[in-house]
Parts: sequence; C-alpha cells; structure tokens
Amino acid sequence: ASAPAPVTTPAPVPAAAPLVSPPAPATTTTSLVTNAFPSFARPTAAQLHALSSGGPSPPLRSLSQSFPHRAPSLTALKSGVCVPRPVYVHEHTAMLTSISELTDGSLYLADFGTSKPAWHVFLDTSSPTTPTFTLTPTTTTTVSPPLAQPQTPPVPLIVGLSGAATVLALGEGDVLAVHPDRNRVERAGTCAWHRDDIIKPYAATLFRSTVLVTQDSPPCVLKLNERTGATMQIFALDPDCRPRGIAVLSNTCYVCDQRNQRLLNFSLNADEAPAAPRVLVDRLSRPHGVALDPFGNVYIANNGDSSLRVFSSQGQSLLSLPLKRAPLAVHIARNGTLLFTHTGPHGLQAFDP
Repeated sequence: ASAPAPVTTPAPVPAAAPLVSPPAPATTTTSLVTNAFPSFARPTAAQLHALSSGGPSPPLRSLSQSFPHRAPSLTALKSGVCVPRPVYVHEHTAMLTSISELTDGSLYLADFGTSKPAWHVFLDTSSPTTPTFTLTPTTTTTVSPPLAQPQTPPVPLIVGLSGAATVLALGEGDVLAVHPDRNRVERAGTCAWHRDDIIKPYAATLFRSTVLVTQDSPPCVLKLNERTGATMQIFALDPDCRPRGIAVLSNTCYVCDQRNQRLLNFSLNADEAPAAPRVLVDRLSRPHGVALDPFGNVYIANNGDSSLRVFSSQGQSLLSLPLKRAPLAVHIARNGTLLFTHTGPHGLQAFDP
C-alpha cells in the first residue's frame, strides 16, 4: 500500500488592514480676525472678570477708521451675490447701537436697552459648531461656516456700563462709555474720569490721542483729552441738528444729522479755526450709523427706510442695499467685512468681503 500523502497546513491568511477613514476635507472659513496683531492674545473670561473687578486686563484698544483695512467689494454687493448673514444673536441683547473693533479682532457691542450691559464678542471661526440663529418666530437659518462663535453665555464688560450707547476700548484695560440718558461720558479703569456736563451725548470715536463725542444740546462735537476728559475743542453744528453716528478718516470727521436727514463733514485740522460743517449727503432717512472705507466711501445705516447707503467721498450715490430690518450701527472690519446691527431680533449681521 502506498504511503498516505502528507497533510499540509494552509498558510495563514494575513489579517485585514484596519479601515482608515479618509481625512476630512479642510473647511474653509471666512474670519473677521486677521494676523496683523499676533502679539495681542484673545482675552479670556477670567481676564474680563478681572476687568469688571478692577484687576489687570489685556491691552485692548478700539481701532479708528483711519487704521489700514480693506474695503468691501462694491461690485459684489451690487451684483447681489453677497447676502447678509447673522454673525451674533443673543436673546439677552436689546438694542445694539454701536460696533467697536478692537486690536485683537474682537468687538465691543454697546447695548442701549434698559438695564443691559455692553457685550464683548469674540470672533473665532475655529469651532466646528454651526449655530442656528432665529430670524423670525417661524423661520430659522443655518450659518455655515460661522463667522463668529462667541462664548456662551456672552461675557458682559462692566455692569456699570448698562445703558451705554457707545463703548470704546482705550488701552490699559480702560473702557469709555457714553450714557445719553444720564448725560454722562466716563472712562472706567486705571485712568478713570467722568463728565456729567455733556447734554445727551450719544456717539463717540477715537482720533489720535483724543475722543470725539457728539452732544445734542447745544448740538456739537466735543474733542476730549483721552486721559483727562478735558475739552480741547468744540465743533459747533446747526442749532436744529441731532447728531448720531460719527466716524473719522484722516483729518475729516463725518456726523449723521438724524433730524435733518443728512450727513455732515468738517475738518479736524488743529491748525485751522473750526469751520462750519458742510452737507455731504442729504435726503437720507433717519441716518443712525456711519463708517468709512480706505477710499473715502461713506456707508450709512439708514434706519428710516431699512437700507445701507454707500456714497463716494464727494457725495455721489454708489449703492443702496435694502435690508429686512432697520439698521442701527455699521462698521467695516479690517478684512473688508461689512458689519451692521439691526432692530427686530437684535443682533449683528455681515456682508462677506
């Protein structure tokens, strides 16, 4: 009998390679924050709490419109391809009347509602969360990717700033607040001062080492020393003027005259005697806020007819953007994003650059 065939053991089957998920595609985000100021760290909630308690704080300062920044694309805005989208909406906000961009790219939003504080909004697109913002009681819209991911809940500045129409950062951890209902302009922080003799102040902006503040009665723009609050110069306006938004580019100041539906401008040159303001644009509709781009174009929040109007430096109409709700403040961020606040469900919206 023949010998049985040898039994061969089959070669082991190699283990299947573990499944590896393909890398997630990179997400492109549009950020309002540039890297122009890498030395300014984004403040934490603890630092802001220290600010509210009088402790140390980050060296934040509001930027003026004279600071180098990009301009929004008027071509894209005219074509209709840019539509506004929510950036920041919170149920506790009431009436956001001013926007101030700080050196770290974050924003101060002044909340003029009763017993409301000013808000510090952090513009950060690193979070993967896509928030949903309620625009009307029955309609929601999803923003992807988010322009801003504020801390939850948003961090108030100083409780004493409740009811301020304008809030600015002055560096050294100090904050300037304008209180129309209290006839008060104050600097809170390490170099504190206050003025209770300015009747119905409303809007303010920085100009070099001074603060420009509007006053209702008598109508004028006051130039105040930033560190002491002393009046350095007075720019008189028409007796029936009601000044609201204010902005500066180079040595020219622009003021919205809400009562007379127009935009005024005048020179801030210290070597010249204050000249009477000239009317740059008229036939507006309750203008409230004003901003400027590097080319001298003027952006006006037309509260009366719910639109954003754009004019050249010579007053020529360039663009009219209809909005769903009446705008209050308008601001151009350093990367060219056009920001505005609105009434209704109060919040902040943006046209991407």
